[in-house]
Amino acid sequence: MKLSIGIPAYNRPHELGEALDSIAPQCSAEVEIVVSEDHSPRCAEIEATVTAFSQRYPDIHVRYYSNAENMGYDANLRSLLDKARGEYVFFMGDDDRVPPGAIGKVLAALDHERIGVVLRAWHSFDGGTQEVLDTHHYFDGDRLFSSGARTVAAFFRRSVFISGLTVNRRAAQVIHTEMFDGLLLYQLYLVGKLLQEMNGYYLDAVIAERRVGGEHFFGSSRREAGRFEPNKLDIHHSVRFLAGLFQIAEYLGQQDRGNPERYQAGSWPVLISDAGDTGCAAASVDLCTLRIQACAAGSGARPIFLALLCRPVGAWTSCLQMDDCSSSRHAWLNSCPHRFLRCSGSKPYRLNG
Repeated sequence: MKLSIGIPAYNRPHELGEALDSIAPQCSAEVEIVVSEDHSPRCAEIEATVTAFSQRYPDIHVRYYSNAENMGYDANLRSLLDKARGEYVFFMGDDDRVPPGAIGKVLAALDHERIGVVLRAWHSFDGGTQEVLDTHHYFDGDRLFSSGARTVAAFFRRSVFISGLTVNRRAAQVIHTEMFDGLLLYQLYLVGKLLQEMNGYYLDAVIAERRVGGEHFFGSSRREAGRFEPNKLDIHHSVRFLAGLFQIAEYLGQQDRGNPERYQAGSWPVLISDAGDTGCAAASVDLCTLRIQACAAGSGARPIFLALLCRPVGAWTSCLQMDDCSSSRHAWLNSCPHRFLRCSGSKPYRLNG
């Protein structure tokens, strides 16, 4: 079996049915579908959806699992690597879709040597009107990336959206960890670790379609409680999510610091202040996280633009936008991991401060 389409499912039987139907015409003998249901209130409906799909398409390899407890997004995603049988796992959100021809393009990309991760273009669509809202292309044309820190930096932040992201299953199993459970970003850990040793491939065709406007259930599991709440999105959730991204980035950098052949200052994604501040633009930038402190409440909120600085130093790339919760451009954001941004040979540089 070459490819397993791994779907972590929770509480979305109707949307899962649409996802499965989008995959069905593209399945072949070298493709299987694996659904891992995470003990949701609608687990019986989800099982019925998968059963009905299997009956309509008896020639497609489909396997269904239901977890005995709610493991949470990260652990359920990781479990798919053990449940799958393919050489590679194509992750798929249970409310997203695969456009025609996408699976064949992924299979062709996997023919390249030592592929650890396949990244892809994608678009989002309105779940009600079906209108395409935006399309995300990261590079010009299909492209093979050699293993190493530069490729980690190129793929890392572009791997937050899970659907269509494809990883080498056995290599991913070797690096299993529960360290980042609850952050909703286990795929970033996989991408960072796999690409240190294996090649990456980027497909510039749209391989996945992300549904906008549906419910989210993050925060339903014990591991996610306290960080996220189902069907609730606010600045605090956004900052906790962002902090998790940098927790993983920091871990990856610390793991690689002792290997000078692979690690170079500035090779890893780091957080810097908005593009109007140039305090680090001309210096080599060491890997760091952010120290985020509670910001004062205030009116007149305006956006803060965050950016990632990757090698070559000075190459700015827009990353994320979130609302500042005070009228000051220099206000601190909310919540808390542990470090300041530090430029090589300088004192710590405070984010937006």
